[in-house]
Amino acid sequence: MVTGRGMQDFATSFGLDDAREATGYEALLVSINTPGNILFPGEQPELRLQIQNKTDNPITGEARVEIVHYGTKGIPGDIWKPKVFSMGVVDTVSVPLDIKPKGYANLNIAPTVPETFGGYAIIVDIPGQGRRFVSSFVRTFKTTPHNGPFTKLTTDLNDVEVNTRLGVSPNRVGWGYKPSDDPDFESWYQSEVRKSKFDALKNGGAGITVEFGHGVPWMGKIQPLGVPRPWLDENGVAKQGMDKPDIVWLPQYDADFKKLVKRLAMEYGYPKGPVVAIKLWNEPWEGVSIGHWGADMLRYREIFTAMCEGVEEARKEAGVQVLLGGCDSSSNTIDKLFPDGNNDFLKRLDFMSIHYQGLNPFSTYKPFLNRAGGRVKIWDTESWVANVDDRVATVVSTNFSSGHDRAVGIYGGNISDVQYRKVYQADGTQKDQELRTLWSIAASIGAVQHFVGERDFKQMLFMNGLPWVMEYDGLPNEQGVKNVDDGALVVVGDIGEAFTKTSTLFRTVNMLAGKTGSMTLSAAGQPFGLFDFYGNAIPATDGKIVVPLDHRGFYLRTDGSKGSFAKLLAAVKSARIDGYEPVEIVAHDLQSPIDTQPTLRLKLTNVLNRPVAGKLAVTLGSLTLQAAAVVKIEGNQSKWVDVKVVGGAAEPGNTYPLSVAFDAGEDGAKTWKEDIHVNMIAKRTIKLDGKLTGWAGVLPQTIIGKGTSTPTLQEVAWQPFKTFDKGTEGGLATAYLAYDDSYFYFAAKIADSTPEAGMRRTDSPEYDDSAFYPAKVRIPKEPLKQETLTDMTWPEGVRRYSYRNDPDLPSGNFPNHDNVQIAFNVLPDAEKDMLPNPPGTPYHYTGYQCSDYEYALNPVAEQFGGGTEIYRLRKPGMPPKHHYPRQPKSPLDGAVKDGKLVITRDGNTRMVECAIPWSEIPHVKAKLDAGEPIKFSYRVNDNVGGPCMELSRERSVAKRNGSFKVDWVEHWANEVEFSFEK
Repeated sequence: MVTGRGMQDFATSFGLDDAREATGYEALLVSINTPGNILFPGEQPELRLQIQNKTDNPITGEARVEIVHYGTKGIPGDIWKPKVFSMGVVDTVSVPLDIKPKGYANLNIAPTVPETFGGYAIIVDIPGQGRRFVSSFVRTFKTTPHNGPFTKLTTDLNDVEVNTRLGVSPNRVGWGYKPSDDPDFESWYQSEVRKSKFDALKNGGAGITVEFGHGVPWMGKIQPLGVPRPWLDENGVAKQGMDKPDIVWLPQYDADFKKLVKRLAMEYGYPKGPVVAIKLWNEPWEGVSIGHWGADMLRYREIFTAMCEGVEEARKEAGVQVLLGGCDSSSNTIDKLFPDGNNDFLKRLDFMSIHYQGLNPFSTYKPFLNRAGGRVKIWDTESWVANVDDRVATVVSTNFSSGHDRAVGIYGGNISDVQYRKVYQADGTQKDQELRTLWSIAASIGAVQHFVGERDFKQMLFMNGLPWVMEYDGLPNEQGVKNVDDGALVVVGDIGEAFTKTSTLFRTVNMLAGKTGSMTLSAAGQPFGLFDFYGNAIPATDGKIVVPLDHRGFYLRTDGSKGSFAKLLAAVKSARIDGYEPVEIVAHDLQSPIDTQPTLRLKLTNVLNRPVAGKLAVTLGSLTLQAAAVVKIEGNQSKWVDVKVVGGAAEPGNTYPLSVAFDAGEDGAKTWKEDIHVNMIAKRTIKLDGKLTGWAGVLPQTIIGKGTSTPTLQEVAWQPFKTFDKGTEGGLATAYLAYDDSYFYFAAKIADSTPEAGMRRTDSPEYDDSAFYPAKVRIPKEPLKQETLTDMTWPEGVRRYSYRNDPDLPSGNFPNHDNVQIAFNVLPDAEKDMLPNPPGTPYHYTGYQCSDYEYALNPVAEQFGGGTEIYRLRKPGMPPKHHYPRQPKSPLDGAVKDGKLVITRDGNTRMVECAIPWSEIPHVKAKLDAGEPIKFSYRVNDNVGGPCMELSRERSVAKRNGSFKVDWVEHWANEVEFSFEK
């Protein structure tokens, strides 16, 4: 994260000298007349500055105090580094100075600041000494008091003044664990810092989440070996440089931990205090985590149970209203609490904490939605992606539209900087004082709270087009009835800049070359207006409101008069939208061989809200085509266009370069190019021999990684039994599909010059325990000091729960292994575990379930018996999971016992062949029997890493989506269709 003086263009924006401020004096803002450094409308600042002379000479003359209106904006592709820009000096106050050597002076000034919302920096310029940045304050909307214990938007600030003035809640506070029999336990629990913080939060009416696991003692009796536990090498010796060792305490202390949780909830739980929720550990990933969690998931379940019991008893005995949550993020929650298909923990999961999941918040998971007692809420507790002024409206609003119940969005250090500095007192002595700098992004937070705040997301106004117009209901009255004229609209031209364009719908639609996007609506006599991301009104021009369409979020609001919001909705629906390429083009593969004159299906979606007509030109390699010359499409509608292949010969590599051009004249043009294939699963019986000799003549499906040199298609595709040229190192694979009455067959030929020994066999007795500490180890007696290595023995009778290395996963845990994954998308939406989209949003707007069956085709290492294993990663009825060591099993977990898999290697060519019985994939067989196509994809993992190698990568039918395990790497939606040969 980049904050404060480290922000780009900080020095130049404030007239500082090459980021080096004057060193002869210090300038501090020691007080401001408004809490939190926040001005509400009509308020003017009264500032007390202290100038401290650091030289041995007097400072005399006239100091200039400048108030600079400034802001921050994002750098495309960088969520961490704000860029500062100046909007000019708004006031200058001159003050005479006469400061003795090593002395100081207090300056009381009252500059005039315009009513414009935004950030204002204080700069001091002393002739002969230079300029210094002093501090910053903001002007924003006056807060509307909220009802209830917490707000939808939170900040990573526990600054009561700032949060109260902005109308938001603090996010979370970390708590450790100390045994109650420690001599200093009570002083630790009753520490003035903690007590005063909670008291201040309660008085400020702000609810906070307590996250246990922070600050657990690294050493001592509660640790299994008395020390933190890093990863080990194959000899049981601690690896050097491991700075995130496991610090999870012994099971014998869980009952005592429960007492701590219960006491905290009873004393500080809402409404007695500010604690509204309790959760366990920051990002407790399996293997290693930033929060020093390195224990198995069984240990997590044990501690989580103790925490839940403590809260539940506090609820019963003290009447507190404290929610329970876990586990940062959705895959952690699912893996740890629900891997066996048993939903015992569901009644205890009031909210799921997520981090950086954006458009994939797991908000559509049906078991969570249908939870007895109310659905599981989605609380973001760390997603710092809106760290600049112009991203706040976009990020926060898009989060709410995708199903977040609470959002964070902004790193606390980008909002406020608090430092303790030496300040001279009236008697001439110095005392440490807490000084605050509030950055300009706070004004954007004030704006999103004013316009969106506690309003509920209702719907996208354009469900099949652009821009993204997010509609929010009005706030309810005391009877709970929503005010229909209190609604708000947030307009964003491109949410992809903040959430990755490849993850969004209409990901291939760009702005027209040389054009800027805009939405123009009539404003003459209308009861609504446009506001920027700070909340400043943007005046109409010639009776028209023009909304810029880019990555920034803009607000449309009415004056609240009766019928005003309906007029706004009507005006937006009929607005003139300009700047976008007029259509999205989605191309579907051919479903029968070229000699049958198949049809290429194109789906054209008019993203504009008005009809368009365009000249259509299509080429597909050297094939002769027959297509409509002109296509007309109504506003925000999709039209299927059939392009008939009427001539030409089949390509040996089964790859046909497609080019589609749609020219709509004044409405713009769109061109799209991609490779098209014939996708037909051959009907034949394959004898698996590891040489691919039975696949001759089967249509190939080739994946070429970015930057990979391409041998001839004849070599890589049409002759499956031939190995790759020696110069082909990786990033290249060709697959083949077939079936008969008994099996579905799959084969792949992979360029792989880096063979590896293979993986663990998941059904071997050693699989679970081999990932964890042995009985005897050699680790540092002092944390991170390798020179203190000492022989230690794990306590007798305690499960050795600390990971010794990153766990081997049957999915391949890319990029650590060589394997292949295959997946089928065949279930209708009604039978999937997830809804296709959150209410009020377009189909597949967020992450969605696009694979129903998934298998890993794995080589097994010799020490685990050698051979191969087809591991079942996903199947209808199996809970979503990653199949970790010691993970509680569901009835469907394990290898496919009646399948066949052969993996061989010839030079730099890896060959994989498998046969999966129809009994294993009945829904796929049902599609075959019904004469319907299936959606299928495969993924190649190579232990050297490299580009994502999946069949649907960057195809127009797909966006980035969770088609394969593991969840946290790049995947593309399983949307490529295949027919079955008759």
